[in-house]
Amino acid sequence: MQIHIVQPGETAESIANLYGLPVERLIIENAIIYPNNLVVGDTIVILYPEITYTVQEGDTLAGIAEAYGVTVMDLLRNNPYLSDREYLTPGETIIIQYADPKIKKNCC
Repeated sequence: MQIHIVQPGETAESIANLYGLPVERLIIENAIIYPNNLVVGDTIVILYPEITYTVQEGDTLAGIAEAYGVTVMDLLRNNPYLSDREYLTPGETIIIQYADPKIKKNCC
């Protein structure tokens, strides 16, 4: 994981290109509402997926979770935009695991 400080003239696309990431992922992972009008000085978190999966026809979150030995909650944590959707879209890429965990588990 890296932290990027927005500089004058930068957009979500230019930052994604700088780090070699899809702009859609950068926007989703940082909940960016206006990707072409970033605020200078804001911080952008750069996350690197370690394991990804391309959704196939008929896939479910439960089935993918079981196949990779993770929970559905882990998948939703890594792909929060999925929480308000009823179905997965074939061809979309979801994050199974990040190289650096987004949330550290320090309890129980």
